[in-house]
Amino acid sequence: MKKLLAILAIAFTAFLFSCQEKIVIPDCEKNHYGTVTVVNKTGYNAWVDVTWGNVVENYEKLLYNNGSYKYNDIPSGSIEIWIKISNWEFNYENLSDCEDMTYTWYLVKSATAKGEDILMLKVTDYYDNVISDGPITGGDKVKSKQ
Repeated sequence: MKKLLAILAIAFTAFLFSCQEKIVIPDCEKNHYGTVTVVNKTGYNAWVDVTWGNVVENYEKLLYNNGSYKYNDIPSGSIEIWIKISNWEFNYENLSDCEDMTYTWYLVKSATAKGEDILMLKVTDYYDNVISDGPITGGDKVKSKQ
């Protein structure tokens, strides 16, 4: 009887351990990266890039108007979204682990700049909800890219 109870106790314990939920951590969370899709809606062909940290050039890609390119495995943290129609310009953004962000560049007519085209950036999430949009501003957000 004691042997039977011992066997049942071992079997029950083994059963309990087999029922534990295994937590699976996504690779993008373990290795701290996300994806960035850059969309060109400027009306012009444009060069785009995504950089971070001390990386000067990741993968410059020529996008035709309405074209897009998805940058995979971009390290989480502060990143720069670049565009070049005539000169390189960029905006800072913060990328979270496993985030799938879409950055849409577009041109609009400015009421304050005598009708000149102003480069704008629209940031949307995976579901196309607008997170932020606005003009590319000068000052600390402008630096040269060779």
